[in-house]
Amino acid sequence: MQPIKPTPAKKWVVAGIAACVSLTAGCGLGGGRVPLEDVRISDIGASGDSAAGSLRLIESVNIEASVIEIPVENRQALAVLWSRLDSRPVRLTDADAAAANSLVVRFGRPRDAAGVLDVLEKASARNTKTSSMLFTDARYSEVSVKYLQRPVTITYTLPGGGAEELTIGPGGLKLRVEATRISGSQSLCGLNAVFVYQPDTAVPPRREVVFSSTAFGITMKPGRFVLIGPTRYEPYGGRLADVLFERRGPRPTVAVLLLSL
Repeated sequence: MQPIKPTPAKKWVVAGIAACVSLTAGCGLGGGRVPLEDVRISDIGASGDSAAGSLRLIESVNIEASVIEIPVENRQALAVLWSRLDSRPVRLTDADAAAANSLVVRFGRPRDAAGVLDVLEKASARNTKTSSMLFTDARYSEVSVKYLQRPVTITYTLPGGGAEELTIGPGGLKLRVEATRISGSQSLCGLNAVFVYQPDTAVPPRREVVFSSTAFGITMKPGRFVLIGPTRYEPYGGRLADVLFERRGPRPTVAVLLLSL
């Protein structure tokens, strides 16, 4: 793993944090639509009836996704991070359910980047993975957040309240993302995202799980960023975000996910 370095600024864009992807403050999705409400796999996939060569391409959207890990003994830095960033531009499907699952989604302005970088450096955070998602049509893309080697039981709070215990694994936990240019704008794009579990096909249960209470939407433009992670990480905890972002091993860490445009 490569340590985060504050300079030059360009490297921090690659590392994840000073990429500062711009989210238009106070702006949700157009028309007051709740993002990914009652989300289904087919709802966020490409249309199946598009003839070859007839798919309408839009101006491409490129989003960088970085996984940043903080040593578990420094996890108090999470509370500092969340206090320095803004939740208002983020449209959650169900804010209460997301909180019960210990999930936080925060928005940062360019002026916030230096402070966030300072918190991460003091916590000895490391960027462990950066990937790029290029959107040129209606299809979604996915960021691999964690692979479960063995079954894990989690407590998952559903949209609207209520909870259930799920046993998942082996398989992958991913963030499913779709992004489209907003008509009439040169820089704005709408972003929707939701966490999903995809099992290994040979291991039951074989169905995909879409954690719809984690879905969020936001309007973005270059210059700001989105940071996603657990509210208060509990090692070996059973809440969804505890499992999503924990990294066990000889030197355990807790991860956060950064999306930047």
